[in-house]
Amino acid sequence: MTVYQPLSGLHRPVVIDPGVANFPDLHLDIYCPPGGGVDPSAAADLCRKLGILFENQGAEVFTAVQDRRFQGADLAGDTAVLTARRPTTLSLEIRTRESRQIRYPWSYALAYATLTLAPATTELTFTQDVVIRDERGGLLVTDTFRGRIVRRAGAGVWLGNKFLDWVAREPEEELTGEVAAEDFSADLYRQLSQMVFNATMRASVLSLGLPEGDGR
Repeated sequence: MTVYQPLSGLHRPVVIDPGVANFPDLHLDIYCPPGGGVDPSAAADLCRKLGILFENQGAEVFTAVQDRRFQGADLAGDTAVLTARRPTTLSLEIRTRESRQIRYPWSYALAYATLTLAPATTELTFTQDVVIRDERGGLLVTDTFRGRIVRRAGAGVWLGNKFLDWVAREPEEELTGEVAAEDFSADLYRQLSQMVFNATMRASVLSLGLPEGDGR
């Protein structure tokens, strides 16, 4: 059984609804560089899902784990990467890194001794750094999200929670299946949608030469 726990940023209130066409006139480049414990296939899968998220909101989206014309460039700090390609309205870069992974040996020993009636527990803390820039490479919005994934493997914990999901819990309160991944995706998609909306507002203000507020 997997449990997702937001730690920082992921549960911040948002006003935007990712289910409607928020960005019909937006051109958005999304970069998902691998590294920090995230392999290229996982980075590409994240980019693909984010591309679908913003296409469903009306944006024209380009996704890549890294611009192949600038192999080895630091996308967060090299504005040439963001300006040398075709003109675009916004560029979003998201870097995911595993901050800490803990395996609890005593839980594995207990799981072995009880034939997995007691769960073996692993805890993973992750961080996601997000940067959004305008078409000239100017910084518009930046933020950091942190969360924790706790995995408890064993027949006892799975059967117990599956039974409770079936007889006692409401669908939105269930703990088995893909609930953890869905909860994390929902939080991340809401926060990124709000960040892109804030970035478009800040870009509009800057283009008019008006005083800007906090874009976070």
